[in-house]
Amino acid sequence: MKKQFEILKKYRKSLVDEIDDLNIEQLQMIPKGFKNNIFWNVAHVLVSQQILHYKMSGLNPLITHDWIENYQKGTLPRFVITEDEINYLKGKLITTADRLEEDFNEKKFESYTEIETKMGILISSIEDAINFNISHEALHYGIVISMKKMV
Repeated sequence: MKKQFEILKKYRKSLVDEIDDLNIEQLQMIPKGFKNNIFWNVAHVLVSQQILHYKMSGLNPLITHDWIENYQKGTLPRFVITEDEINYLKGKLITTADRLEEDFNEKKFESYTEIETKMGILISSIEDAINFNISHEALHYGIVISMKKMV
């Protein structure tokens, strides 16, 4: 799993780098043809990882319930964001990736509630969830890159 954690951390650092030079208006702008914005995509990556790894393992997520409610699958941008939220997101992208690796190595993920993704992929262990999450983050990273060209 060492390689998976390395990949996750590189995606997270790259996401932070991609949004670092954008202002609040650019992060919130919904480009034509999209139904969400850059900030939502990056926040969704964080929230999805917390649900897939912590919540499905019966553990408390490392982010607030409000973030989960606002950025989980099926939600849309509804709020004007603040600099504090941008900084929170950037920080949590890095710290939650590090913490996931620590918690995995400490064997904190003892059980897992099996789920099936919209694509029909069965996730039945923390290892499956970590592997699936990497492809999910790659998808949203690509969306962020595309949107960035439009804002």
